[in-house]
Amino acid sequence: MDDNLQALREIMTRWDKRIQEARQHSQNLNASNVHQGYYYRGIAEGLALALHDLQAALPAPSEVTPPASAASETFARVEMGSALECLKRAGWSAPDLRGHADNSFSLFFPALQTVTLDERLRQLIALADVVILDQGRLPNSSKAYLDFAFRSPPHADR
Repeated sequence: MDDNLQALREIMTRWDKRIQEARQHSQNLNASNVHQGYYYRGIAEGLALALHDLQAALPAPSEVTPPASAASETFARVEMGSALECLKRAGWSAPDLRGHADNSFSLFFPALQTVTLDERLRQLIALADVVILDQGRLPNSSKAYLDFAFRSPPHADR
């Protein structure tokens, strides 16, 4: 089963690269050949939809399962602006970030994402000392969410 999941994740990575290539090709052709530009844009959109469906069908990886002790942990107080800046440095767009009274945050992603949640988490963990509290998809929409908290305040030099 793990081999199959790994193979699917490799396919997702290839599709993501093809999406980026098709988008770039579409942008380059829009000025010189509008019809081919639209063709490549359609390819990019179709692959992105297929990638999204595949991401939704795969189980969440076990490497990002929240630790059992997370519920009893006390988290660092981090202002919304600092959290947004840390997410920005990780390459994330965070238009829907919400802070909670226990110093944790909930981040909601648009329905269509070309970067896997695993990749996003690796980027964030490389920049800050965070704990992942929960992740998944909202039951009545295809929006992915991530609940996390900072163990220590993020630093701009990381």
